[in-house]
Amino acid sequence: MAGNSSNSSSSSVPSICEEGGGGILLPFIPGEQEWPRNLRAIVYLMVLGWCFLGVAIIADIFMAAIEAVTSKRKLVTLNCGRRIPVKVWNPTVANLTLMALGSSAPEIMLSVIELFGDSFYSGELGPSTIVGSAAFNMMVIIAVCVYVIPDSEIRTISQIKVFFVTGSCSIFAYLWLVFILAIHTPDMVDLAEGYLTFMFFPILVVISYMADVEMCCFRRRDGSAEMVVGRLAEAGHDLSVEEVRLVKRVTRVEDKHISQAARRMEVSAVKANGKQNKEVSVGFTMNTFSAAETVTEIPLEIWTSGGYTEGGHIAVEFATRDGSMSEELRHYESRRGFVEIPRGASLGVITVMRQPGIPEVTETNRARYSSDSCVVDEGSYFWVEILQAAVIRDGVPVEDAMAAKGAAKERIVVDQYHKRAKAMIQPGRSNEGKGMLRFKSTEIHHNPHVDQESIVTIAVERIMGHTGAISCNYKTEPDTGRNFWDFHVCEGTLHFPTGILERTIEIKIAKKPIHETTRQFFVFLEDVEGTEEEDSVLFEQDNSGCTVFLLASNSAEMHATDHILRALDGWVNFDTVKEGNVGWKEQWAAALEPDIDDGDVASTMDWAVHFVCLPWKLLFALVPPPAYAGGWACFFTALLMIGLVTAFIGDLASLLGCVIDLPDPITAITIVALGTSLPDTFASKVAAVEDDTADAAIGNVTGSNSVNVFLGLGLPWMIAATYWTVVGPTEEWQKRYQPLVDKYPQGGFIVIAGDLAFSVTVFSICALACLGTILYRRNSFGAELGGPRGVKVNTTIFFVLLWILYVSVASWKVLAGDKSVAEMAIAITGGVCALGVCMGIITGVVHYINWRHTAEQQAQKDIIHEAFEHLHKHDSQAKMLAVLSSRDVWQAMGELKTHIDGLSALCSMLEAAT
Repeated sequence: MAGNSSNSSSSSVPSICEEGGGGILLPFIPGEQEWPRNLRAIVYLMVLGWCFLGVAIIADIFMAAIEAVTSKRKLVTLNCGRRIPVKVWNPTVANLTLMALGSSAPEIMLSVIELFGDSFYSGELGPSTIVGSAAFNMMVIIAVCVYVIPDSEIRTISQIKVFFVTGSCSIFAYLWLVFILAIHTPDMVDLAEGYLTFMFFPILVVISYMADVEMCCFRRRDGSAEMVVGRLAEAGHDLSVEEVRLVKRVTRVEDKHISQAARRMEVSAVKANGKQNKEVSVGFTMNTFSAAETVTEIPLEIWTSGGYTEGGHIAVEFATRDGSMSEELRHYESRRGFVEIPRGASLGVITVMRQPGIPEVTETNRARYSSDSCVVDEGSYFWVEILQAAVIRDGVPVEDAMAAKGAAKERIVVDQYHKRAKAMIQPGRSNEGKGMLRFKSTEIHHNPHVDQESIVTIAVERIMGHTGAISCNYKTEPDTGRNFWDFHVCEGTLHFPTGILERTIEIKIAKKPIHETTRQFFVFLEDVEGTEEEDSVLFEQDNSGCTVFLLASNSAEMHATDHILRALDGWVNFDTVKEGNVGWKEQWAAALEPDIDDGDVASTMDWAVHFVCLPWKLLFALVPPPAYAGGWACFFTALLMIGLVTAFIGDLASLLGCVIDLPDPITAITIVALGTSLPDTFASKVAAVEDDTADAAIGNVTGSNSVNVFLGLGLPWMIAATYWTVVGPTEEWQKRYQPLVDKYPQGGFIVIAGDLAFSVTVFSICALACLGTILYRRNSFGAELGGPRGVKVNTTIFFVLLWILYVSVASWKVLAGDKSVAEMAIAITGGVCALGVCMGIITGVVHYINWRHTAEQQAQKDIIHEAFEHLHKHDSQAKMLAVLSSRDVWQAMGELKTHIDGLSALCSMLEAAT
């Protein structure tokens, strides 16, 4: 690893901060290089931070484009005829390609731009930034993820095979750099090395994909998939082994995966739901409530929407009415009354009592009410109807308010479509266990209206038991059918009390022009309870995804123009164009306003941050929204913007380092690496806390670190190695690399190994320590993230100290210049020893503070306990006061009183609000 630490042996070329020197874009102010160095250092540092802010903003836009590209789904038809929605992009492949490019785009673009900006000569800023960013990702980001997990929780890697692949490659990638730069062809990257470095990128993607889908050597040898296929065949389902693995992946892995792009969007999202509609309306949450025959109580939920009712709450008058079931025959208990919805709440519940069992429905009763049914008659049922709704002011009895006439009554609009609901009794269902939830049908074909909106109803049923309350979340996901233009976004929670067998999801469908082609969108159930069944049951019963088809019109009124428009719509999808047009307009509007939630008033700080970000907001408002071209237009435009901002960052970092006499490698592994990696830190923190596993938090780090080398260095090095192989040694090349002319007379792409190879070596040692610690935590505590508080704190301290060790030792090498292998080994050993000492001291101090805090709390508890014992034994007041004379106990009682006062104030606020 010995060698020159500079890529240029000529001192006649002025540096970037001296007169006559310059970078790719900077400096561009005349006379700037004559300014005082201290002033320039402050200016460069401030502008560099401002550019990091710009990178964070455009990186979030870039991630939105990636999410739009990778979230697409397709329908796969199985041998049994069932069609399931599957993501077009495998999550692992997406993470290692587009996601890795998105999270590491500034570092990768910096390396590429530096190469092209310096006439295909290697620079120091790009490669060092990639190594420094990898160190920050591996040590600091994972340390943050370990620490932020609550003390009572843990996170474990579920896709361990993929982790082993990406983790191994994240170490191999950097050892490969040491091999080609310091051992195989010292200080040069030849053609084969350049191409091989880049080719490791698709090789990594392929191997990771094989591990993810369990292909070839990663396939399980226990024959579990074959056993499931056999059980399904006995049940009449013809699925192949590959299809079983596909369904298992979709239901248990893919639908639970939240991409890093989505996490970045969550961190930077601004609420844009618009102002709340001031008109209040009420109605049943669904038109049919199904219950088991054993149920004695049927809950029917009423939902209120719209604005607030200041100074009061909502009351709803309801009444039951016979259907095929009769109140006279005591099939159910007739009710007429009121249900009050508290202020701030959105749901109220009407409970109707009945006798268990299936009632005997007479033909006369069935014939009498079947014609009045707005829903197909499916058996035993009765109706519950909303009669009226009104606002009840504080202190006014509900009976008086509902009986008022004319202007004295503040009426609430009753949704006519949800004015009444059917309570249905279903026979023959097992009542053992909570059961499972699934869509009753996985495909819904709906004919939208041309001239008015319509409603599509999707049933969710409960099978294999109905004892106990369970729930699930649901959400819509657009495909060719777009939000707002084809359907209205719908998400929420379905609650199934004991005995309730069916709930429905109702989605509003927009008017459909006659020329539109068939559209589709998806509805998914999430966090479904009761799915921990054996695989054969899961594949037979699990329908957690539903595809809704909005069918094209077959009207005979279509003209030739409509047929032409339909053909164009099938190719372009006019709704995505309209969605993009509206989104682009909103981008410009949002760029001119502070980023605050609706209803909030911008503070002075909000306006200050807005004006600092305003130039970036206006520039990035030029980026097309993700709706256009499936996200690709936004993807490539945002990538160009990142390249532009990165070019400024590269020059600013070199200028800053030059004026403060800080070499480029140190600037790269500290300031630049820190600035480009901070947005990923917040995204990884969110993923660690909100995900059930550690796959996203840790897997994104190992995958990104591998891609940084194979793509961020492999691509420019492959291009440069090809260029110098074709061009050969020019006069400038010979002048710049004079000491290497005799060694490489045919020329080549020179990358001086000295500082870079040493930095990579130190990083590899630290990365091995990190991965070893993660595996140790998995085997010892069953948790890569979180765990016992002491272990969590120790791990965090250790990882942060490893990063400090890397930065310190790598910086020492840059400042010390050429050193022998022995001296570098001694430096690394000394750094490791210093890390051990610091670890021991810091850990000891932390544990001492925790021990002392625990001891003080226990002492206060003991004193108070002793005082209460004296009080319980009716001892004299003097004895109790003697015990309570300790200053510590009075301090504890003061703190307790503060907490009690705070809780009392909170309770008062809640009482006032309700």
